[in-house]
Amino acid sequence: MSEFVYRPMRTGEEEAVADLAAQVFNQAVAPGYADEGVQEFLRYSSADRVRERLQADHFVLVAEERGELVGLIEMRHSEHVAMLFVTQPGRGVGRELLRRAIARCRLVVPDLTRVTVHAAPGAVEIYARFGFRALEPEQIESGIRFVTMALELDHAVGESGGSRREKW
Repeated sequence: MSEFVYRPMRTGEEEAVADLAAQVFNQAVAPGYADEGVQEFLRYSSADRVRERLQADHFVLVAEERGELVGLIEMRHSEHVAMLFVTQPGRGVGRELLRRAIARCRLVVPDLTRVTVHAAPGAVEIYARFGFRALEPEQIESGIRFVTMALELDHAVGESGGSRREKW
């Protein structure tokens, strides 16, 4: 069994983070987007833009396995999931990145009660398993398709299948 290492992104890893985001986006999300949305996302997730956002109240946590990045979460203003990507879904990496990101957000905002995300349509079900609920119907901005969702942190969250419950 492989162990994952979770940690803050290090200076100089912007390219690796951007590459992972682009790789997973291109495989899982881009097929449902018009070219405008694909180009907009690739600009947003570029290494230079990641670097800029880290200077403006964002943080990135990564997961690695045997020294290779296998997941990332970027949080904005300690309350919004800006990006969450994993290379191998179903191994618990996304859930653990979210758990650790929320814990870090609570260090900055101790009374944090809600985390939001603009989920790609194909990710809505995954976020729902984490306990997020849709706030409004699907929207499109600059070609980016998304559903605004929120996780109320004082509610229990079930694992897939609903057999295990946890608090965020």
